[in-house]
Amino acid sequence: MSRSQEEFFRLVVAFIRQNSLAVLSYMQNDDQPSGACADFVVLPGSGRPRLGFSTSVKPPYRKVPALRRNPKVAVTFFSGVQNKTVQCQGIVREVGESELRTQLEETFEEARFFTRKAGAVFFEVDLTWIRYADYGNNEEPFDLQEISF
Repeated sequence: MSRSQEEFFRLVVAFIRQNSLAVLSYMQNDDQPSGACADFVVLPGSGRPRLGFSTSVKPPYRKVPALRRNPKVAVTFFSGVQNKTVQCQGIVREVGESELRTQLEETFEEARFFTRKAGAVFFEVDLTWIRYADYGNNEEPFDLQEISF
């Protein structure tokens, strides 16, 4: 199914808001692949979607040093019930906490546990590629669309 870029972005944003827990994939400092679950928010603004998340620099968390060293990431949102995914690639950027902390806490009640801890670090993901996939009832043709920036 072909959609306009604006329709595609609306579809992706709605899906992410409904399925905000995702797998963040990145490279460890020893160049080994790694993945971690994180709650993401869609940041306000026009144009292509931007994502935000928080993590900690306190041991045993390994993400922050790895993301500072290599900011390229992949993020996968999924709904097993709907048999749909949104896959993204992008570049993370460390940001100040005030706006992102507020948005995370307003979106996820349990976020305060992480966002208020000493050592909380906040990141935005500037997306470079997005793919939406709806496999429906596992019958072709599947609804697939992707865009690169």
